[in-house]
Order: sequence, then structure tokens, then C-alpha cells
Amino acid sequence: MKRKTFGQILLIFLFLFSVAGTIVVLQVYINKPKDKQYNNEEKIHIYYVSGAVVNDGVIKSTKKLTYRELLFQAKVQDLADLSNFKLNNFVPNSSKIHVPFSDTKLRWIDFENIKQISPLKLSNKISQALLDYRKENPKTTWKKIEQISGIGTKTLEKLMNFFELI
Repeated sequence: MKRKTFGQILLIFLFLFSVAGTIVVLQVYINKPKDKQYNNEEKIHIYYVSGAVVNDGVIKSTKKLTYRELLFQAKVQDLADLSNFKLNNFVPNSSKIHVPFSDTKLRWIDFENIKQISPLKLSNKISQALLDYRKENPKTTWKKIEQISGIGTKTLEKLMNFFELI
């Protein structure tokens, strides 16, 4: 009789242990996917970058970026002015960052290659027309440059901020 009672008690403990284990496993399994899904949605940071960078537009990241990391991903150009940025500070999420060009101007007589004016983001046709005009006219005025085909007021304004006529 003692064996039957001991066996029954053992079966009851095994049954209770398996039920408790199943409940714990189900609770862990049910709660985990919701936490992961919630965290993934929360970790996407979006930044808008423009100006003196190669990769202008939207930059997405799974972690919060400093200005240094963001500008590294945007590939800052040589003529960029970074003096207004505190590079070790974090960039606010969904912020629009404009990287200005430095105040250094290219002298008209030193203009010898289309790549030198690539920061202005002019069309290839206008850039080539400017270069051809430069090769023919080492000295010029803004009125003469304005008469080049394809150059309007906005393009002329960009050129006036970029070139130094001598």
C-alpha cells in the first residue's frame, strides 16, 4: 500500500510540475515576439541631409547618430564648412541638417576642370559651356557670363558665390 500511495504522489507531482512548466514556457513565448516587434519599430532614426555632401537626402539608422557619424555617412565634400557643428553631440531625430559650403572662392583663372564646380550641382551642359568659355576668356565680367546659354539668375547667383573674378 505504501508503494501505491508513493507512486500516486509521485505521479501527481510530475503532473503538477509539467503543467507549471508549460504555463511558464507559454508566457515567455507569447510575450517575447511582441517586445521584439515593438523595439524594432522604435529604433529607426531618420535624418535629412543637404548641402555640401555627396549623399544628400534621407539617411536612416537603427541607432541614434552623432553629427560626426551622420556627416561620415553623408560623405562631406572638401568645401564643406563644419565649424557650426558640435561633432560629438547627438542629432535630433527627423531633423533637417544643411551643411554649408566654406567661404573659399575659386579664382576664375584657376578654373580648369568640371569637377571643380561639382559642388554647385550644375548640369553637365552648363558646366561644359562655362569651362569652354573660361578657356576662351581668361578675364571676364558677370554680365558676359550671364549671356552664356543656359545660365539664368539662380545659376548666376550660385556662380557669384563660388567664383572670384580677377
